[in-house]
Amino acid sequence: MSSLPGFGEWIARRSARSPDRIALVFEGKSWSYTELDAECARVAAGLSALGVGPGDRVAYVGVNHPAFVAVLFGCARLGAVMTPINWRLTAREIQFIVEDSGATCLIYDATLAPAIESISVEPSCTSIIANDLGVSPILSSLAAEGSSPQPPVATAGTDLAILMYTSGTEGLPKGVMITFDNIISAIVSHDCTFGLGPDHVALVAAPLFHIGGINVNFLNTFLKGGTVVLERGFDPARILELIPAHAVKSFFGASVMLEMLASQPGFEEADLSSVGWIYCGGAPVKAEVVRLYAQRGIPVCNGYGMTEATAIISTMSPKEAVEKIGSSGRPSFFVDVRIVDERGHERDRGERGEIVIKGPNVVREYWNRPDATADSMRDGWLHTGDVGFMTEDGYLYVVDRLKDVIISGGENISSAEVEQCLLEHPDVIDTAVIGKPHQKWGEVPLAYVVLRKGSPADEDRLRLHTSGRLARFKQPAEYAFVSELPRNASGKLLKHRLRLQALDPNGNTTSP
Repeated sequence: MSSLPGFGEWIARRSARSPDRIALVFEGKSWSYTELDAECARVAAGLSALGVGPGDRVAYVGVNHPAFVAVLFGCARLGAVMTPINWRLTAREIQFIVEDSGATCLIYDATLAPAIESISVEPSCTSIIANDLGVSPILSSLAAEGSSPQPPVATAGTDLAILMYTSGTEGLPKGVMITFDNIISAIVSHDCTFGLGPDHVALVAAPLFHIGGINVNFLNTFLKGGTVVLERGFDPARILELIPAHAVKSFFGASVMLEMLASQPGFEEADLSSVGWIYCGGAPVKAEVVRLYAQRGIPVCNGYGMTEATAIISTMSPKEAVEKIGSSGRPSFFVDVRIVDERGHERDRGERGEIVIKGPNVVREYWNRPDATADSMRDGWLHTGDVGFMTEDGYLYVVDRLKDVIISGGENISSAEVEQCLLEHPDVIDTAVIGKPHQKWGEVPLAYVVLRKGSPADEDRLRLHTSGRLARFKQPAEYAFVSELPRNASGKLLKHRLRLQALDPNGNTTSP
């Protein structure tokens, strides 16, 4: 058995140590650690009465809510495995994950009833429960009549804790098997940089069904006995109110979320003095965003992670945030990072190659996917599919996806390089560059561009902008102007949709 208890015991142990400290705040209601422990124990008893036991998967589809917290810790209390599912998925996509995971129980927000009621998840999933989104008691629809709260079961560090499905940017999503050891290793590695204490107040508005939401600013706060201020979703106006009201010290968000917050009326006057740092991930953070928040005395700590690494690969410390703009920081304390060529040979510092990682926070396999496991996890190293380089002083730069390299006339073009160039134009607020099939060159760059409202920019102006910044073969051959780009809930760009929709049946460029 692991010498460190799984997080099924964390709330109970915190209740014993600091019973009256506020653990969770949600829409004006708060729970002490003692109160939250009682709710988690009640939910665990209700799940047990339904037959949920060690190793069983419990699927959860819903927005951020105290019920998510109670189910997560309630499952761990039983040794069961929570499977969080993106509530924005279609019914068909939800059904795939429930069936693939073999979940025996499905809990969902009552507002999602039309989607859930349209799917069939039997015979494995025998219990389907609606959460009415009430908060007193948490998850009142999960009855536990005749059941008495059970003490947390002992779990081994190698036991499965969370089955989290990848965002599915390419093909069907894969279940990532995250163990208790993976989680505690990632949290301790994180703590070596940020050092949370029991007085920490974390604002959590990023989706908890995403690894960044659950393991960057959430579980680590509970471990330290701090307070989590939970939001259903990201509302920039509310964020500006909640920060001073609760003396928030940190929160996590994608670059686009930070831009939305900064453009919110009242941002300049808002009291943000309590914020020690902001975590940023999911996509590269713009340099101007880092500098804007630095002017307010707030470091934006860019990081690099993935579900398979339990969120943590590299992190930027608050002191380095402005000094190393563009970098994803140094490898986290327990993470080894190498840059390798296509044959697996290590590259020299400064040379680009695939990022491969190893560490106790890195998962060992995918759920029922030995093929995907063998493809990604070789000789003890996880192949991320990301392209990057390491500087002489040990900073990691993530520059592209392997699949995002455009090959035009035998020349390799980094789509990220072209995108960064376009983003330097003052009227471009978002862009994505893909390779479009071309009869002569094989592929040519096609740029999808989102312009600022009322912008006079057009294709000619963008061509002029790129002509002095990029070699001719790197410049977009075509442009498509759109109102927005397709992204998932964590802000990750869904380039496969752009590739599918770039050509209509007649071979003409279309909008996504």
